[in-house]
Amino acid sequence: ERALKCINSVEFITTVSKFIADGVKGLYPIAEEKLNVVYSGVEPTLYKPIYAEEYLEERDALRKKYGLDKHKVILFVGRLSQKKGPQVLVQAMREVMEEYPDTALMIVGSKWYGGNTSDAFTHQLKTMVEGLKGPVVFTGFLPPFEMPKLFSVGNIFVCASQWREPLARVHYEAMAAGLPIITTDRGGNAEVIRPGENGLVITEFNRPEVMAEKIKYLLDHEDIAQSMGRTGRKIAEEQYNWERVANQLLKLFDSV
Repeated sequence: ERALKCINSVEFITTVSKFIADGVKGLYPIAEEKLNVVYSGVEPTLYKPIYAEEYLEERDALRKKYGLDKHKVILFVGRLSQKKGPQVLVQAMREVMEEYPDTALMIVGSKWYGGNTSDAFTHQLKTMVEGLKGPVVFTGFLPPFEMPKLFSVGNIFVCASQWREPLARVHYEAMAAGLPIITTDRGGNAEVIRPGENGLVITEFNRPEVMAEKIKYLLDHEDIAQSMGRTGRKIAEEQYNWERVANQLLKLFDSV
């Protein structure tokens, strides 16, 4: 009753993904005509594309700082919770590192936003990586202003989400950094991926061996991975910038 009252009292409703819009429509059909999907944005100029030669020296120095200058880095950015799926990625990396000894895993994040907290799961995750053949770096929580440069450490970005999330912002950030993306078909995540163009989508999201196959495919096909990264950067610049977000919102306000 309270939700219906809210819907009736507003002129329009915005959501960050079609997945969320469909969910609202399913629960409250009367909201359909008011729903508008407004995808989020990123500031591309803050991110230095991994393929840009003018940033290679800076990128190499950062990778060296973490001891990853001689490795192909698989990057995970997110909260360390089962819903985000780092445990599935770690299991996938067991297979990847067996076949590709020059790969490494970087995990950026902590249990919760805003600080380096831990729990039983984070401890379990760190125990899981002990058997991996390649290096694994846990950075812990990092403040937002440090994130753009951290994305440049990676070669491949993986979003391993297991829950039906609205649409993780990390996809926009990875695109801005020129990284090829591997993501799970959960919630709205796949909505910003053009399979084969800027990334790959995993439908069997909870199977480490399937995730490993996608990672190995991009490791085997560097030209395709680089092309995906360049395309992702272009998409971020053209479609997922804040100017587009602002203009889309202004049009909605002007329409009422």
